[in-house]
Amino acid sequence: MQIPGYKIIDTLGEGGMARVYLAIQESFEREVALKVLDPHLSRDPTFGERFLHEARIVSRLVHPNIVTVYDVGVHRGNHFLSMEYVPGRDLKHRRFELSLYECIGVIKDVARALDYAGRKGCVHRDVKPDNIMLHAEDGRAVLMDFGIARIVDQTSAMTQTGTTVGTPHYMSPEHARGAAVDSRSDLYSLGVVLFLLLTGHLPYDSDSAVAIGVMHISDSIPRLPEHLAALQPLIDRILAKAPEDRFQTGDELVEALEAFDRDTLDALERAGERSLLHEADGESPTLVQPQAVMAESSSGGEAGADADLGVSGDYLAVHDEDRIDRENNAGEPRQGVWGWVLLFGLLVGIGVYVWQEPLRAEWERRVAPRLSEGETPGLVAEEPEPVSRAAGDSNAGQTVAQTDDRSSPELDVAEGQQETALNDPETALAEEMTAERSVGDASEEPQVPEEDAASGTDRDEPPSDPVTVNLPQSDEPVAQPSRDERIAAVSDAAEALAGQGDLAAALLEIDRAMTEFPDSEKLALQRERLEAQRSRLQEAEAERRARAAREAQLQEWISAIETRLANDDLEGAGEQLREARNEFANSSALLALEVEWSERRDLAQQPTIEQAQVSSEPMDNLQGEQQGTLAPARVLYAGFAYRNFGETSSVIQAILYDGSRQLQIALVPVIVQGDEGARFFRLERPVTGFVEGGYHLDLVSDGEALSSVSFQIGG
Repeated sequence: MQIPGYKIIDTLGEGGMARVYLAIQESFEREVALKVLDPHLSRDPTFGERFLHEARIVSRLVHPNIVTVYDVGVHRGNHFLSMEYVPGRDLKHRRFELSLYECIGVIKDVARALDYAGRKGCVHRDVKPDNIMLHAEDGRAVLMDFGIARIVDQTSAMTQTGTTVGTPHYMSPEHARGAAVDSRSDLYSLGVVLFLLLTGHLPYDSDSAVAIGVMHISDSIPRLPEHLAALQPLIDRILAKAPEDRFQTGDELVEALEAFDRDTLDALERAGERSLLHEADGESPTLVQPQAVMAESSSGGEAGADADLGVSGDYLAVHDEDRIDRENNAGEPRQGVWGWVLLFGLLVGIGVYVWQEPLRAEWERRVAPRLSEGETPGLVAEEPEPVSRAAGDSNAGQTVAQTDDRSSPELDVAEGQQETALNDPETALAEEMTAERSVGDASEEPQVPEEDAASGTDRDEPPSDPVTVNLPQSDEPVAQPSRDERIAAVSDAAEALAGQGDLAAALLEIDRAMTEFPDSEKLALQRERLEAQRSRLQEAEAERRARAAREAQLQEWISAIETRLANDDLEGAGEQLREARNEFANSSALLALEVEWSERRDLAQQPTIEQAQVSSEPMDNLQGEQQGTLAPARVLYAGFAYRNFGETSSVIQAILYDGSRQLQIALVPVIVQGDEGARFFRLERPVTGFVEGGYHLDLVSDGEALSSVSFQIGG
């Protein structure tokens, strides 16, 4: 690709509507972003004229938060735009790195851009994270592709594959209907961006572009997470279905956002982090993303809504969004997030397996052999065989029958316990250990009195009455808090310290606890979060100090330059301006000083006549002041100093007028040599002389009066 006047360096990105190159504009030797539209957009015969007209309108939008358009044209059927090159990445890829305060700052920047454009009568129509760049140097948000969506939207071939009207997820209700839109539609799209930044997901989503449009038109406004409830009124207004119910200008939105200062936003962000942490279950943290409540409808319902609302399937069909991806990464980062989630689940599974290994070994040693022998874990180790009281006792058969009866309650319990052993080894093992302790306690039962033995009472036969055994009393140990309880206590204490702003103490509290619980995922997660929070605060403080230092340095430059200008040291002021502008290219104060310096330099370099004087006596110098009244004479003597006339000869016309400038009395051409010097000449009127009255002597070069002297003759 070759465009006259531009040297293409690299490809920045490509979308369904255009390709963007990094190029050098040769006339100014500056980097630009050169956007070349797809040739198929030019098939409409009126497209070229409309494109050039509207692009020139957009080029008049000069604002720090709107990308500047330098040039527009067409070469061999390729329409192109030369725009300001904004180093950095778009909001689509940066949004996961921003704090809540920084997110609100981005929204305010874009709102100011939309307010400025709205007052100029321009509508963007495609406000979305892909079209918002974050400047790598000063961090400001810059709205890209301003007006291009509108230009393309007016092309008749809008429904062709690969062309977009807008992005359905960010369309206003009136835009989705195909109705006329204004700047309030852009503010709605910006509200969708704000909702995405706050919650991590879009307010309306579906597999169908038409369904998304219907949701924008008819579904209720989703709710924010509980910790962001303070921002819900703002979301309700910016995402209002009717344009008249929204913010009417970008400045109104900025004013509403200004109510949330940095301390308030940081507190909301900390509350959100705590809510996510508290939703974790024990030692397996599960971060739950808040989900918006969506209205569900059947496919038939969507079709009916389309018919009622006048939404055309062709109009909302989007086959390829115009995304200029500066990192050649067209996918959302969510795919990477799911990869991390799967990896996390695998690690948790491995941890559970390792944790259960001692229980598994104990199971193999104690319980498994008995299952193979048909025994039931959890019962007394040996089940007594039924014994008849006498060899011929008829009850013996009954006893055996009862023992073999599979419907007896004891055997039902046994079967249930055996099934538990097969399905839940940990529970079975716990019951087995309990049973062993019970057997140990039973072995210490008291001796049977002799009278009971003499009476022939069978000990294998259960007593007819309950027997109460009094065991010796012992002091039970005080219940100690469980591992999870201790970890939770440390976590709450650290959170309280963090809430008071003492992040160092909070991290120290967690570090101490992690020496005892090194495998605690909850503490590790909380420490990582607090460490990130501390890093952000440290970076913010370092950035604040750096800004303050740069501002102080800028003020020193400004003060020095103003001093030189006040002393007419234009050369010194110019040198300092060049140095300062190299370091502070975006300073408006330096720009104003540069304009003043340039005007004064141009004025100082223009041909100038100084110290013009007229006298009735001969003169050879220009010392002293001009006399107000001269004596009558036939000859007047005049002189002047000059500079900036170049090395060639120049002619100065000395024209003498009367006091009313109605009558030209004399005209004398005066030749000057060199760039600067002084010249003396005479004005003669030998017959009548110069009579009493007022006079004006004008010194003119190229039709412009460079100096004038007024004086009187006579008394």
